[in-house]
Amino acid sequence: MTSKELRDYIRKNLKNYSFDMIKGNLMATGFAEKEIDHAFKKITHPAGAFKIFSMFFLCLLLFGSMYAYFFVISPVFVQKPILEKTPLNINAPALSSLPSPVNQTLIKSGHIIFLLNEIGAYKLHPSLTGENPQINVDVDGRGYSFSVINNGIIDVQNNLNPDIKIISNESSLIMIYQSNNTKNAVLTEYNNGSIKIVPIAEMSVLALKGYKSLYDYFGITGSVISNKNVEEYYSIIDLIFIAIVSGIIIALAYLAKKELV
Repeated sequence: MTSKELRDYIRKNLKNYSFDMIKGNLMATGFAEKEIDHAFKKITHPAGAFKIFSMFFLCLLLFGSMYAYFFVISPVFVQKPILEKTPLNINAPALSSLPSPVNQTLIKSGHIIFLLNEIGAYKLHPSLTGENPQINVDVDGRGYSFSVINNGIIDVQNNLNPDIKIISNESSLIMIYQSNNTKNAVLTEYNNGSIKIVPIAEMSVLALKGYKSLYDYFGITGSVISNKNVEEYYSIIDLIFIAIVSGIIIALAYLAKKELV
């Protein structure tokens, strides 16, 4: 007779007999007194309030951890906006022949918004205090500022508090923009050093605004990051998340097993 069958037997006979009589009959058939008492205790004292609270708290922590990771730190359930790819005016006069090259560049803010959208900047979101993501892009020394609001990237003026700065050159951006495989083109320019990403805000701020989505896109390594090892930071976040979720699952399995014994 299994533990569950023993409990069922005791529970059924308690309707007509006292526990002492049931216990005596069971001991006469070879059951140990400790085993009988344990089964009776499980019947009369089901899972206590502490165990119920523990399981509820662990479930809450599990779902909270998953929400924090997949919706805040590394957003994955965000629909990508569809942006029109504005053609480049490649037939424009050579920049060197123009009197004011700053105003005659081929790459405009609209093209950069398209590229930021392609690398996943639309996944960024406000911090817990409501501060929107801010990105500066430097193209051959020309500065552009952008903010992400409601998963849309907008051009802003004089952004003095950017989260990150992306540094590149016009020829690389033109090549990426004209490529049929944007991601491969971006990664090629990134790996050869033509694109650099410089974190300015604290790593905790970047994490809470979803910048890990950009890390995942580029597979950022410390050698390309200026003075901060983003790879190590986000690897620690991944390990902490895995450890928390694994620990919670093991704890829930243990509590469930104890309940069935």
